[in-house]
Amino acid sequence: MNLQSYDVTDLVCNESFQQYCLGASAEVMAYWEDLARHNPTLQTNMVEAKALVLILSARQGNGYEQLQQLRDGIIEHEQLQSRLFATGETGMPVPSKPSTKKLLLYTTSIAASICLLIAAWQYFRHTPLQQNITPAIASQVYASGITPRKTVILPDGSVIILRDHSTLTLHEGFNAQHREVSLAGEAFFDVQHDAGKPFVVQTAATRVTVLGTTFNIRAYPKELSTETMLLKGKVSVTLNGGEGKHEILDQPYQSMIVGNSTSTKPLEETVKRSNSDTKKQELTWLRSRLEIENEPLEKIALKLEKWYGIPVKFEDESVKSYRYSGTFESETVVKALQALQLSYPFTFNIKNNEIVISK
Repeated sequence: MNLQSYDVTDLVCNESFQQYCLGASAEVMAYWEDLARHNPTLQTNMVEAKALVLILSARQGNGYEQLQQLRDGIIEHEQLQSRLFATGETGMPVPSKPSTKKLLLYTTSIAASICLLIAAWQYFRHTPLQQNITPAIASQVYASGITPRKTVILPDGSVIILRDHSTLTLHEGFNAQHREVSLAGEAFFDVQHDAGKPFVVQTAATRVTVLGTTFNIRAYPKELSTETMLLKGKVSVTLNGGEGKHEILDQPYQSMIVGNSTSTKPLEETVKRSNSDTKKQELTWLRSRLEIENEPLEKIALKLEKWYGIPVKFEDESVKSYRYSGTFESETVVKALQALQLSYPFTFNIKNNEIVISK
């Protein structure tokens, strides 16, 4: 099969692609990145497949062994299909006669592998954050200071990662009458979908409106420009003082740059749009890899706390000994914990912007 025609399932089961996802070698990384650059459809499938591979590797024990088991199960599925439907001279399918024991073995392995694949994929793509969070009733300010990354989990379940020297302000009535915030600095947004209450980010130069998506905004007050970069979904960016004119970003890594000192000029004179791959380099502060290999949850919690900049506490001592493996690159702390839950379940809640883990 031509690699460029691979769908998400094909990619997940491809050993070379798995090595790419786990950063096995520079040669493999370069090979797949080159394929993605020349095939937009494949690139889209690679994004979803990579997220799934990283989730499937976030399991108890050795991550590579889990992926090997998944791949073996689907290979057995293909072998079973060829044995059950061998093609005769007429070109019509002719059933073969596999033994009952082998058929049961193949079917059991297939069911386990395919169920794991589908359940994990659907869980990752569609499961919203459902925690014990109460609506905000007054304005609230979060500041990162000199911390490289500070995670903020908002009352609506949206996850924000602030870069150093950044401030996020929730406007009064957030999640009750509206979902509006102000940003000074840089932040990554993973916004929960709510068609009735669009999420609005106000900066000194722009107003960004979304329903549910992921994007990055750089809006340091002392810099000459404000940049909005889309990662997934779609956002509308309105120029302050631009007489209501706005731009729509709807492609991954598409960005809009607005000059802070020229916000009264027409939109077309202040906007620069870019789809360049170099835009990915601008998010290196967010995308360093966090690798876990057969480690207890107590140790993992310390890594998550340090990496994501949010306190992680335990209410149940027995949970601390649960062991997991996984690789996380661009997930939020919530998505990382949800991936670990797929392997061996535990519960976590958000209380006063702290993560509390229990059995």
